[in-house]
Amino acid sequence: MNIIKINNVQPLNNDFRQRTNEDIVQNDLNFDVNVSDECPICHFGIDMSNDKWINFHDISSKTQEKFNIISVHCCPHCHNGFVVIHHIKVNENVCIEKSQSVYPATAPNLQIDEDIRQISPEFYEIYNQCLIAKKNNLNHIYGMGFRKALEKLVKDYSIYSHREDEKWIRTNRKATLHKCIEKYFKDSDAKTALMACKWIGNNETHYENCNTDEDLELFEGLIEDVLYYIHREIRNKKAESINDMKGTKQL
Repeated sequence: MNIIKINNVQPLNNDFRQRTNEDIVQNDLNFDVNVSDECPICHFGIDMSNDKWINFHDISSKTQEKFNIISVHCCPHCHNGFVVIHHIKVNENVCIEKSQSVYPATAPNLQIDEDIRQISPEFYEIYNQCLIAKKNNLNHIYGMGFRKALEKLVKDYSIYSHREDEKWIRTNRKATLHKCIEKYFKDSDAKTALMACKWIGNNETHYENCNTDEDLELFEGLIEDVLYYIHREIRNKKAESINDMKGTKQL
């Protein structure tokens, strides 16, 4: 994310434009906002710092503590239009962007190993939906989705690496995420990341959620670490197979 200044932010309510021109609420406002420099539809890099976008605010009172800036954009690459809604909070006359929503938004083509997609196709689908939810600022949903995606990934990989336990993993109520991590990842360097993901993910489903925004960012990063671990293990098994096959022929 980069910070840019958007200028000439016009009121959605023209009556309000005529009623006020002081404090933070005035005509032709400008604000500092966060932008990704990427089209949310085609994911091609674009210059979001130019002043060709159309920007509106929905301020209706000088005492308002929260408001939105609505920016209408057009991608010069795919020629599709999209809207970014910047959610602004006013603190001592300082306007700070707290979050944003983007419509429409698609998740980029995830760089996930094809073998992992084959082993756990539902993980890939759920994880992709979580990233779309995150882009749309659905912050009460995507954390729980990460938790579900993680369980699919852990159990599917456990079945892949321990075929003899497939029935137990699929049908036994005792085959919880925690148990699967302890049993099938106990000697791996991914166990620490997986356990942290489990705790963060479980918090997302509780009535009292003590996770912070930083915890959710860490959650996503830890899932990427786990994916790298699984990719490395799959590749290592292929290498062992080649060594066994070639070594036998050499002998």
